[in-house]
Amino acid sequence: MKAYLILISIFLVLVIGVHAHSLDKEKTVKNERKENPTLKEMNWEFYSTIKNPTQEALTAENDYKFGGMAGYLYRTFTNLYVFREEVIPGDPRQRQIIRKPIIYKAVCQIEKQLYKDVKKEQLNSVEAAKKFEEILKKAISAFDSDTNSFEKALSNCPKEVQSIYEIFDRVKLIEL
Repeated sequence: MKAYLILISIFLVLVIGVHAHSLDKEKTVKNERKENPTLKEMNWEFYSTIKNPTQEALTAENDYKFGGMAGYLYRTFTNLYVFREEVIPGDPRQRQIIRKPIIYKAVCQIEKQLYKDVKKEQLNSVEAAKKFEEILKKAISAFDSDTNSFEKALSNCPKEVQSIYEIFDRVKLIEL
């Protein structure tokens, strides 16, 4: 009887200790995500090799919701970031692999928010197109660069589109 009582008390102490340790770990992770002053003050520079599209390329993308230039840049963006491969050779099914998914998802969130703002008439369609073109140029330029700190800043920021947009504002493009 005493052995069972001792085993039960040891078990309870272990369970309480493990639970307290996991709670402490969760608080540490949340605090790291909230406050990282080096990422808040950081600026990034990416080299841009984006050339002006031909008139044919612009007319082909003219039916895009933000205009021809944004459509051209969005097609370039998706061609870079989304890769399709066969699941099994010879099988017609394909799976999509997204390269740098944090940047890709951030751009998609900005696109959705800008479209909502245009529909609600909170933002002019021309202004939205200019903002989205700038975001796309920065995302395309970031594809070939070392973006570890940039992606970390995007993943640590709140999921509000305004904070994502502020991070993209801190990116400087260097034309080649």
